[in-house]
Amino acid sequence: MLLQIKNLHSGYGKFNVLQGFDCEVNNGEIVVLIGPNGAGKSTVLKSIFGITEIHKGDIIFKDENLRKVAKHDLIRLGINYVPQGRIVFPNITTKENLLMGGLILDNDLLKERLERILEEFSTLKNKLNILAGSLSGGEQQILALARGLISDPELLLLDEPSLGLAPKIQSDIFKKIVEIKNRGISVLLVEQNAKKACEIADRIYLLENGEEVLSGGKEILDNPLIKRVYLGG
Repeated sequence: MLLQIKNLHSGYGKFNVLQGFDCEVNNGEIVVLIGPNGAGKSTVLKSIFGITEIHKGDIIFKDENLRKVAKHDLIRLGINYVPQGRIVFPNITTKENLLMGGLILDNDLLKERLERILEEFSTLKNKLNILAGSLSGGEQQILALARGLISDPELLLLDEPSLGLAPKIQSDIFKKIVEIKNRGISVLLVEQNAKKACEIADRIYLLENGEEVLSGGKEILDNPLIKRVYLGG
């Protein structure tokens, strides 16, 4: 097991969003968190990456309790986070954005990783010297995803990667997530397009009011609760 979340109570200030959440992510799998707005999905990712207040519970990554790990050491440990909203540095170039993702690497390794990422994300090759803020929405999301992979994480946290994108770009993003998994990188995915996300998931957690109400493999898509409330069935 790569990641285990146990009885997590976390949120912002003294306010808990998560109310005893449990979750597991195994090596080389895609785990999807779905649920209504405000259910606590993004808070799970932020808690793993050390940007919430954790009041109770544990987050264990490769047998190490992340509550005892400094935020700046999480990337070195093998975790990276791509937040919601196509977050790029708009006033520097695409190449400079990518290099920002590899600040922990030495120069030779960073050069090697950059070359590999540009082979994998070939649409960025001709955009390297363009300001990131000038890229299209889809290109900015691809850049954010590519930057998150420069450090070659074992666990990638993805928050709403398809949000606001055209259907064709959304499909490309989901295909890319499967490719990332096939490289051996585990993915913990929060996604508003629940149906598409569940199609690529190995396991699924349904959250409501900061708690898990249902979990399992694709078979839970047949559950009337998911069909009625979350998949529009």
